[in-house]
Amino acid sequence: MHGKPLQHGQRVHPGPQAARKATLDAQREQNHAAGGLTATERRDAAAEDGIALDDDPCQPTTNVAAALSANPVTANKTFLARIPPSDPQLHEVHSAALPHLPNAALTAWNGLHDTIINHILRHPNRDTGYTLLLACPRLILSPMPSADSRSNLPGRVKTRLLRLRAGQAERLWRLYPWDKMHRVPDRIHVTRDDDLATAVTADIARRSVVAAFRRGDAIPFAPALLSLKHLFVEKVICGTEDRLEALVQHAHQLLPTKQHAPIVWRDSTDQHACVTKWSRTLASGANTAPDGTGMRTCYYATTNDLYPLLSLLLRATTTHHQGTPALRTLRASKALSAQLKKRKTDKKMPTCISEIDATRPLARHNVLLRRLPSAAVARKGARELRQLLHAFGQYGLATAGTDALAHVAQHNYDIHQESIAALDCENAYGTLSRTATLEILLRHHIKGWGIGGDFSELL
Repeated sequence: MHGKPLQHGQRVHPGPQAARKATLDAQREQNHAAGGLTATERRDAAAEDGIALDDDPCQPTTNVAAALSANPVTANKTFLARIPPSDPQLHEVHSAALPHLPNAALTAWNGLHDTIINHILRHPNRDTGYTLLLACPRLILSPMPSADSRSNLPGRVKTRLLRLRAGQAERLWRLYPWDKMHRVPDRIHVTRDDDLATAVTADIARRSVVAAFRRGDAIPFAPALLSLKHLFVEKVICGTEDRLEALVQHAHQLLPTKQHAPIVWRDSTDQHACVTKWSRTLASGANTAPDGTGMRTCYYATTNDLYPLLSLLLRATTTHHQGTPALRTLRASKALSAQLKKRKTDKKMPTCISEIDATRPLARHNVLLRRLPSAAVARKGARELRQLLHAFGQYGLATAGTDALAHVAQHNYDIHQESIAALDCENAYGTLSRTATLEILLRHHIKGWGIGGDFSELL
């Protein structure tokens, strides 16, 4: 039944596979009530998820445990050399990685990233350190087997961290069947009432009660299918010669390409000021959504142990524009996604892929190398542009701008006694040429690759 809703009273007879799965589920429920699943049942359940339970142990072997202080970049150099930071394979995770780190694994996680970031800072012109930093959510935080006990979570994560130091990155890379996650069904389950009960039950079992309640008003996302690319393009591209690929090429021109020396602190005062600045930015983005690699700010903002190294890395990549050619391509690109909108014909949400005819495009930049630096630059730019925009009647950057606009409208009405009409004008997002904007930036060469220069042509 591809997208066709069930008629009232119609029954669906399960096939042999569905009947067998229902029998196994019933047996597992009985065993769980009697004291938990057996080892064989856990292995069978993991196999249904596409995971080989024996390849993801809760306890490290003696050889793996001996790699506690090994350099993970050096140990996996051959594997990492095949995957540059801009490789699309790194962007198959999205929100599928574990949303939070178990507290028992935080020390080992921070120690691993201490080694990786130090390697990047010492060798800013090599791809391997950047690749491993971006791959950590996929290698370490891939989903656990659905039937696995939660008490095994810290052990599995810590064992994966040790296995990465022991040079097993390639095995961890293949641990979870990411291709299974990207198999797009024809039915859009979130928008079908007859799927809601099953989806809510699954959310309660695998995620949380809060996630189950949120599903009721969740807006579904469009799958990343080539057949839907034109819906992205018509909202993002305006010029006749504009293409998605061309935007990345043009944006690449904005980034310097010279070799860089390692960055160090000038003195303790410089370190304190920089760490304070970036700590606030990291803390403010702790609850943001993940990027395509699965990276979340909360992985690094749970404790402040990594703040000094992260601050130095952010300074190196933002102020000094350090990075390899592949890293510049990553920073110039982004992962596109889109929320579904009601159909233009009957104003109802689509229930299958073929019914999608309208989307709201969204873009997700890399968290550490693009989103956080952009937030810091935007915050600085807002302070400089606020008064200029206010003079044009623009309250988007004003403090409590919505309230201020309402008071201004009320004030004008009280003085002139004229009616106020709310106009739904055309959204500039879909009528702005990105390549033209980049050409303006290239012509003006924004001073110091930061905030400054003549922005009048952009206003």
